Amino acid sequence: MARRDGSPGPGAAATDGSPADDSEPADRGSLPDPDCWVRRADAEPIGTVGARLSVWDASDVLLVVEVADETMIQDLNVKTRLYGRAGYPVYWVVTQEAVYEHTGPISSGYRTRTEYLRGERIPVPYVATDLAVDDLIASRPL
Repeated sequence: MARRDGSPGPGAAATDGSPADDSEPADRGSLPDPDCWVRRADAEPIGTVGARLSVWDASDVLLVVEVADETMIQDLNVKTRLYGRAGYPVYWVVTQEAVYEHTGPISSGYRTRTEYLRGERIPVPYVATDLAVDDLIASRPL
């Protein structure tokens, strides 16, 4: 599965996460560990976990992304609840067929999930643009 490799735009910085633990979080204090996320360029960590993992305030995180292949069920269910509960405003799940955008975080997940298919464009409001879904999804072999 290919990911779009580019600058997140002015005022934002992209951060790649390490492989995520797809198990159900044991407690409400579990930390999200996405494949990729975009945070404000001027954001300061609110804490650390271990020597390498910074903790960010949800208001400083503009977008959380999971690239789902074998993890699609976990990413669309367990992680939706985890990221929504944490308060991240926008969460994308990129699959081989579509990009699922979750918005309106609530304690049980998100209020809204929108499916964007190949040939469509997905809005990226924090940089006042949109991206072609085809650019976010790997081409299928012939």
